[in-house]
Amino acid sequence: MLLKEGESYRFLFYKQVDLEGEIYWVVLAPNDKKHLIEARYYEPYLLQEGNYYSCKVEKISCTGKVKLEPHHPHYREGAIYPFKIVEHRKIVNSWGETETFIRVKDIFGREAQAILPKHLKNSLLEEIDLKIERIRNGQLVLSVPIFTGSYDHLQKGEFYQFRITGLTSIGENREFFVLKDEQNALHYLRKKFYEDYQFHKGDRIRALIIQEPVRGKYYLEPAYPDYEIGKEYEFTFLREAEFQREDKTTRQIFIVADKHGKECYLFYHTDVPPPVIDGKIKAKVNYYRRGKLFLDYSGENSLSFNPSF
Repeated sequence: MLLKEGESYRFLFYKQVDLEGEIYWVVLAPNDKKHLIEARYYEPYLLQEGNYYSCKVEKISCTGKVKLEPHHPHYREGAIYPFKIVEHRKIVNSWGETETFIRVKDIFGREAQAILPKHLKNSLLEEIDLKIERIRNGQLVLSVPIFTGSYDHLQKGEFYQFRITGLTSIGENREFFVLKDEQNALHYLRKKFYEDYQFHKGDRIRALIIQEPVRGKYYLEPAYPDYEIGKEYEFTFLREAEFQREDKTTRQIFIVADKHGKECYLFYHTDVPPPVIDGKIKAKVNYYRRGKLFLDYSGENSLSFNPSF
C-alpha cells in the first residue's frame, strides 16, 4: 500500500536512534516500511517505544522521502480553542502595512502566534479563541476564526477569477496573499512562490484549481505569466538533471529557462535527448506548480509524463 499525502495512519514507534547527534524515532508504517521522525519536536507528547500512534503524512517529496506529523495529544487541526494572550506586538509587512501579532502559549507552554484582523488590532484582549490551521513539528499554526465562505462552487481543473485584497502573515516570515473569488470566499496564497509575478493589492488574477479546495492546503495556482498550458514555446537549455518520483523511478530531464530567466523542468519521452539547436529547445507547457513551469517534449507517438509530488 502507498501512503497518501494528507491522510493519517497508525505507525509503530519502534525505537530511537542517534544520527549525527540528532535523536530520531524509527517508525513502522502499515506497509512495513520504516520512516524517521525527529524526536526533539515531540518530547512533550511523551511518546513511548513499542506503542502505536496516529501520524499524518504531511509531505512526500520528489525523492520519496515521507514527512510525518504525529497527532497532537490535545489539539486537532481545524478545531477552535481558547488561548491566553501573553504579548501584543506590531510589525510592518513587506507591503508597508502594520500588522498586530499576538503571542500565546499552548498546553505545553510552547509559544505560538497569530495575526489579529484589523477590527481587533487595537484591542487589549487577554484571552482569545484561535483556530488550529496546521500543526507542524509539534508547533501550532494559529489564526483568528473568520468566515471564509464555501468552496463548493470551485471545481478542480477549472480556472477562476480572484481579486487580491491584501497581505497577511502566519508567523513573521510566512506571508500570504489574501484573495477573494467572485462569490466573496477568501483564499490564501503563499507569497514567496510568486514574488516575480508582481502582484499588488486590488489586482485581478486568473488561477487554476489544482486539487479539491481545503483551507490550509495548497490548491490554487495563478496562471503563469505569458505561458498557457498545452501550448509550445521556445526555451533556453541550461543543463541535464535526474528527477525521482515518489515510487523511486527516475527520469533524465532538462533544466531550461523561460523568457524571464526562470528555471523550468522539461521531461522528454524519446530514446535520445531532444535536439538542442543554438542553445534553444521547443517544448509544450504541461502544467505549473508553485510558480514553476513543467514542460513536455514527447516527440511522435509518445505519452505525457506527469511527475507526482
